[in-house]
Formats: sequence, structure tokens, C-alpha cells
Amino acid sequence: MTKLSDLRVDPALETEGVWVDFAAGVRLRIARLANPRFQERIFALAHRNGAAESEPTKEERDQQLRRAVAETVLVGWDQVEEEDGSPMPYSPERALEVLSDPGLRDLYEFVLRRAQDVELYRRRRLEAHAGN
Repeated sequence: MTKLSDLRVDPALETEGVWVDFAAGVRLRIARLANPRFQERIFALAHRNGAAESEPTKEERDQQLRRAVAETVLVGWDQVEEEDGSPMPYSPERALEVLSDPGLRDLYEFVLRRAQDVELYRRRRLEAHAGN
């Protein structure tokens, strides 16, 4: 049997994100896709397009999703460098550039998959890691 407390998620982690290892030493801070900030942002972007006279294209909807993810789901990174070797500071604008790059599609898909992994945001998981 399972206690309900074992199933609880931490709302702060859902919004603030958790650090996840990606590849080549890169770490990404990923908030849950179902977090309130994402929900509000995707609604605002869709509503803004709803005021347009025509339905958005698939490409426009994809870009809206990428923008919402860049602004509210991928909330930080570590060990990411510019081409000249200098650290690449995180910003939502830079995140949007990265997530929109077809050559970095695997990173974008990784962010989406991990953002839907409820186990990352479980309170018990956090407490277990703190004990190690």
C-alpha cells in the first residue's frame, strides 16, 4: 500500500524547477510542464493569436509552445558555453533561441519529456535525496 503523502508533489519545485543532467556535463533546470506559470503563458499566447483574423499555423503554434517553455519551463542551465568558450548566461530569450534551433531538437524534446516526469517533482524524492 502507498501513503498519499508519497504521491504529493512539491508546488515550489513544479514552478522553480529541478536540476537535471542532460549531456556532456550540461545541467538544465526544468520546471513542470503543468506549472501555473506555463498554463498562464500558453493561454496568453493563444489568446493573443485568438484575436487575429485567421487560425495560427502549425509553425506558429509550435513557436508559441517553444516560447512558453523557454519562459516558464526551462528556467536555467549550467555548464553551457558560447562558441568562443565563454559561459552562456541563461535568459528566456537565449533559451528560446536554443529551443528553436533544429540542430538542438534533442535538447528541446528532453526538456519536454522531463517536464512531464512527475517523479522529478515528488516531495518524497526530494527528501530521499536530502538524506543521501
